[in-house]
Amino acid sequence: MVADLFTVWKDYLILAVAATGVAVIILAIVKVVNSYFLENPILGAKKLQALEEAKKLDADNEEANRVSKEQAEAKAKARREERLVEIEEELEELQIELNRSKEDLAAHWEFIDNSDILGPDEKSLQTVQMLMYFIESRRADSIKEALHEYDKAKMNEKLLKYEEQRNELERQKIENERIDREQRLKLERQHAKEMEYIARENARGIEDLARRVDNFSQQSYYANMAANDAARQAANKVADKLDKLYYSNY
Repeated sequence: MVADLFTVWKDYLILAVAATGVAVIILAIVKVVNSYFLENPILGAKKLQALEEAKKLDADNEEANRVSKEQAEAKAKARREERLVEIEEELEELQIELNRSKEDLAAHWEFIDNSDILGPDEKSLQTVQMLMYFIESRRADSIKEALHEYDKAKMNEKLLKYEEQRNELERQKIENERIDREQRLKLERQHAKEMEYIARENARGIEDLARRVDNFSQQSYYANMAANDAARQAANKVADKLDKLYYSNY
């Protein structure tokens, strides 16, 4: 019975270590993702893909943890039920032996009560002999051992119920942590979308400003060309007038 209990506790210890390892891996992944997001506020397609991969890894680890826990619980439950059946069979055998001993003892007491040939001293002596026989036959020890086994079975049943409650609390804790991680990832994705929108708006503003500068440059260029043409035409007109004036003098 102690070996079975030790085996059950060993299985739960292995399960707890596995769950702790999975939790450490998940926390490390979340820490790396958070640090990466803090260093790079503008997320692209690769960063969003990394978020999805981290979420998938989290779900896979959670599923593996759930399967391992269910297998360990099923194994422990099967062992408990098997051991309880064995204990019930042993208790039935001991109960049969106890009933037989009670019947034998009742028959002896009836014989003593109905015996007229024995005096008080002889009856007392025979009673002592019967008690000695009862003790020497180890029937009393068998009864105490059966009761002790029954107490141990009840104690193991209480321990198993306590372990089931502890597993349920651990499952709820894992579920709450999963919900918290999903909420954090959702907030991070929303923040990433907002930063991407801001970046796009800034890019549009810069592009619009560049377009305005380019338009202004083109307008300035054409205005300078028009001014140069006007100046050249005016200079040509002045030159023509000077030429005419010069030739008119001759």
